[in-house]
Amino acid sequence: AGEYRTVARAQAWALAASDTSAIARDLSPVLPPAGASQGVMPGFFQHLKDQGFLAACDWRFVDGPDGPDGIKQCWIRAKMPLVAGEEPSPLVQVFSVVDAANGISAYLDPTAVTWMNMDMTVHLHRSPQPVDGWIGVVGDQLVGGEGIGTTLSRLYDGAGAFAVGAQMSLQGWLAPARQYLAALWVTPNGRNIELASLLGLPEETGLVVGLLTAALALKQGEVFYL
Repeated sequence: AGEYRTVARAQAWALAASDTSAIARDLSPVLPPAGASQGVMPGFFQHLKDQGFLAACDWRFVDGPDGPDGIKQCWIRAKMPLVAGEEPSPLVQVFSVVDAANGISAYLDPTAVTWMNMDMTVHLHRSPQPVDGWIGVVGDQLVGGEGIGTTLSRLYDGAGAFAVGAQMSLQGWLAPARQYLAALWVTPNGRNIELASLLGLPEETGLVVGLLTAALALKQGEVFYL
């Protein structure tokens, strides 16, 4: 049996509230509501939207002010409670999805570049009141020339912006072998299983190709990007 170890820490400041409605001010731009229409979805979302965290949430993208390669705008809602049988509080609803800012704002090609957020800081200027669980996220990814990046985000509910977020990220180029292998794994039409289906081959063929690709990546001493 293994031993428990700390893999993440969360800290929060609890501040005394007071009535400052007479001086309240927020110049955040308006985020269109979470309607049925879809904006531009980042390409790698198309490949992964039916897996893991992406499959556990509802997504409504809104075209950003800088176009598909600029600032990304999205409404996100978790499909299930964080703890089974417990109704999530507004803060729990927020922190269940806020980390997605680092993904929705990405303009990079995941077959050529990696980016991994190292932290997540959220500053709230009022209590969030999500409508039907929807949290709006407007994110912008900034990347420097030394392997470090930052994702800046603004968080919304039905009444407007209620918080800002920031994440530091570690950026890096994929090694040539890894880049080549990733290109085999992630295709314009989806993963290897889908590619095998298009070629009229059994799904098992796609699985075998994926496993062999991952094994070769490990043999080359690379951490394969999925």
